[in-house]
Amino acid sequence: VDASTYKTLNEDFTPSNETLSVQEFAGIKAVVLPDSGIVAWEVTVPETGLYNMKVQYYNFIEATYDKGDSVVVYKSKSAAINRAIYIDGALPYYEARQVSFSRSWQNQNEMVRDAITDNDIRPFQVELPIWQNEPARDYMGYYSSPLCFYLTKGTHILSFEALRESVAVASITFFQYDEAKDYASIKAQYDANGYTAVPNNEDTFIKIQAENPTHKSDPTLYAIADHSSPLTESIYNGVTAPYNTNKIRLNMIGGEKWQNPGEWLSYTFNVKQAGLYRITLKARQNLLSGTKTYRRLLIDGKEYAKETQAIAFPYGTAWQMVTVADAQGDDMLFYFDEGEHTVRFEVTLGNLTDILNDTQACMDQLNVAYRKILMITGATPDPNRDYRFKLVCADALKIIEEQTAVLTNIEQRVKDTYNGQNTQQTSVLRKMIIILESINKDSDVLKDRFSEFKDNISAMATWINDMRKQPLELDYIVISSPESELPKANVGFFES
Repeated sequence: VDASTYKTLNEDFTPSNETLSVQEFAGIKAVVLPDSGIVAWEVTVPETGLYNMKVQYYNFIEATYDKGDSVVVYKSKSAAINRAIYIDGALPYYEARQVSFSRSWQNQNEMVRDAITDNDIRPFQVELPIWQNEPARDYMGYYSSPLCFYLTKGTHILSFEALRESVAVASITFFQYDEAKDYASIKAQYDANGYTAVPNNEDTFIKIQAENPTHKSDPTLYAIADHSSPLTESIYNGVTAPYNTNKIRLNMIGGEKWQNPGEWLSYTFNVKQAGLYRITLKARQNLLSGTKTYRRLLIDGKEYAKETQAIAFPYGTAWQMVTVADAQGDDMLFYFDEGEHTVRFEVTLGNLTDILNDTQACMDQLNVAYRKILMITGATPDPNRDYRFKLVCADALKIIEEQTAVLTNIEQRVKDTYNGQNTQQTSVLRKMIIILESINKDSDVLKDRFSEFKDNISAMATWINDMRKQPLELDYIVISSPESELPKANVGFFES
């Protein structure tokens, strides 16, 4: 869909006479969508089915629209671009209420060092206007694949309602998303093509300092200092800078600043010799005890394999060298031809995706049960009254019974994710299960546990939000021959 064929709509989806600016950005014609209002397009669908959608957009810093009698200036507010998506005037499902498209940022300059204190000075973060062609995804991160839209054959009206930020859009494409192949299939194709691993030499050992990404999704993703290990590296004047015990060296990136689904870091590098390489990250996840966090890897803007959709980084207090591996734990190899390439690491929920989605659905059902009971008892049930819950709240009790089984299953899946252990990740679920089981056994306890029931529903919401956090720290990335010896992640006691 050519975005310049737009129509503007009023809040009730009736036609509006408002016109929008159509102009060129970096040589591509686009329509400027304001930070408020509804813009629509007519879409002709050739065949009934499920479609994915991607948007070609430009995150400008400022755009001007001369209307003749007035001039409108659209300015970036440095936030993600959010839109609600409607098909024929209706939200197709809950997740379409907010779809987020990221901006692009970079360091304003190379790392500099204070002449007096000898401490590193963090560069300012500046927005980088670039063209991006991104699929519409669930902004909560509950689905690893792009959102699907069911469209029947014929003509439909696609509408974007602005929730935050203005943006220039060139085109909108409905397409069939190709699921990534597993690594075994890719490896077989490599063998058929005669691809081999590159030899171990200086040209095939590429080290990228993670604190200096080419692009990033958020201005909060800036370099930070680590004093925990003498092997943590930084870069200064294009040269790897050594550890310093008493000076500030901005030598890593991430942590709590890189933990929300959809946030990404992108690195561009040059390959001198074509062939198969392995990818290793010096990483540390020391914030969530007993928990793995996950990253999705994109190479040159594309999904590589099923295994790279959720690369796991286990908990540990020390730095670790994590090589991207397949399901069997064997190192994966990636083919790069000569020239410039890009790797992008994006926060994802990994194995927690289905768990959190199911927990959200369970919590929604328990809220339905709570409201049904609330209409009978009020906020504070009378402990001396016989409410006859089985008669007046039969629907609510059935929901509670069903969700007890659902939540028990979710608890077990969380345990399986964390090696079968009872951890702090399951304590909130266990408390709610105990309450639900007591209600199933004797519904009259609702009088005494109603407030507790409500509080634990709130606790589940907090638990979901906390589990969405996927912090990870990066020192550097190594793209190298599988024959090369990787650097040590940590030093011994006396070396430290």
